[in-house]
Parts: sequence; C-alpha cells; structure tokens
Amino acid sequence: MIVETQDGRQYTLPLTRGEVKIIRFSEDNTNHSAFDSAFNSVWQGRWNTSEGTMNLSQSGNMVQGSYSQDNGRIRGQVTGNTLNGYWIENGSAQRCSRAMDGSFHWGRISYKMNANRSEFEGLWSYCDGEPNSGWNGSKS
Repeated sequence: MIVETQDGRQYTLPLTRGEVKIIRFSEDNTNHSAFDSAFNSVWQGRWNTSEGTMNLSQSGNMVQGSYSQDNGRIRGQVTGNTLNGYWIENGSAQRCSRAMDGSFHWGRISYKMNANRSEFEGLWSYCDGEPNSGWNGSKS
C-alpha cells in the first residue's frame, strides 16, 4: 500500500490484502489505530540473520533489540519499509573513536523489508561509515 501525504511525501506500508481491517482518516489526527497497528508489528519478532539470531521490538517507528553475536544490540528508526540505525557490540574488529550506548564497537545499519514482511536485505558498516557490507535476515 502506498500512502501519499498532502505535501507529496510517499510512504510504503508493507501490508498484504486481507491484513487491513479498516482505515480511518481524521483531520485532527486523533485516530491512528489502523496505521499504528500496522507499523508497530512490522519489525517486531525473532529473525534468523547472517549475523545470528536477532530479537526486535517496535514501538511506533522506534526499534530496539538484541542479537547473538558479541552481546549485540540494535537501535533504529523506521521510515516506510526501511530501518536505519546502529548496531552496538561488546567487541568487534574495529574500535570507534567515540562510544555509543556504552561501547566503542558499533556501526550503522540500513535494512529494507520485503513486501510480505518476511525478509530484509540490509547493509552495515563500522562506526559512522556508509553501510556497505551485507546483513540479511528472515523472520522465524
């Protein structure tokens, strides 16, 4: 589903036919229930990834979680079908010049969810570098 706002911004909602029960529109932004429930569950759950098993929770457009490698943690923000954020570990092959979430071992991530919300293709980097190494996953 593609939603276009009055100012021309477009958002892709990774929903399949049959998942949407009702869509409500409100001028005063008081009723968001259909969209909130769709966004709140997109990244939520257990994932089998190229970097180990990952468990994510989502509240609104904010995502956090953990994965099995080096006490790994994920922090990010969802825009459309993309999760951008950071991975943080206790140790890694590269030490960053500044700490994030108490660790000097971290980097950027960018994950893009497929249309049926069962897999993502992603990239990661060390520190503030542009993500360029693969990190893919499928929902358990």
